[in-house]
Amino acid sequence: MLREDRYAQLIEVASRIVVEDGIGALTMEGLATKAKISKPVVYSHFVDRNDLLGQLIQAYWREHDAYVPSEPEPGENIADFTRRSTDAHFEFVTSRSHPIRQLIRRSFDDPAIAHIVAQRENEVVAQLATFAVEHGGLNETEAQAAATVSLGALRAASVAAAADPARTETLKAAYIAVSDRLLRLN
Repeated sequence: MLREDRYAQLIEVASRIVVEDGIGALTMEGLATKAKISKPVVYSHFVDRNDLLGQLIQAYWREHDAYVPSEPEPGENIADFTRRSTDAHFEFVTSRSHPIRQLIRRSFDDPAIAHIVAQRENEVVAQLATFAVEHGGLNETEAQAAATVSLGALRAASVAAAADPARTETLKAAYIAVSDRLLRLN
C-alpha cells in the first residue's frame, strides 16, 4: 500500500476506534490491531499517541476547510458570504457525527491537544481579524478582540447545535447577528 493510502487508512481506523470505543481506547497498539498491521508501521506514521491525536484533529480541520468557503465569490457581498460560510459550517458540524469533536472538546483536559487546538484557533482569529479590518473597517486591535469573541461564539453555538440539531437554525441566526455586529460586517 502506498504511504499516503496507509496514512488515510490509519486516520480512518483511528476515527472509528474513537467513535466505537471512546478516546481512551485509542492506543498505538490498538490501532495496529484494528488496522491489521504491525506496530512499527503505525509508528512510521505517528511519533506517539499525542501525534496521532494531533493528526486526527488536523484531518478533521482539513475536511472542514474543504467544506466551508473561506473567501467570498466574485461580486458576492460580505453579508451573503458570511451567511453562506456560516451555513456550510453548521451543516458540517451537525451532519457528521465526527469523533474529533470529542477530542476538541477535551482539549482543556489534555495539554497536548490544547496546544493543537490553540494553534488552530489563533489561525482562525487571525483570518477573522484580517476579514474585519478589510471589510468591517476595524483597526487591528479592535479586529483581534472582535475576532476572538466571534470565534468563542461560534464554538459555543457549534457545540450546542451538534448536541441538539433541532436548535441549529436559531443558533446559526444568533451567531450571524453577533458576528456581524462584532466584526462590523453589516
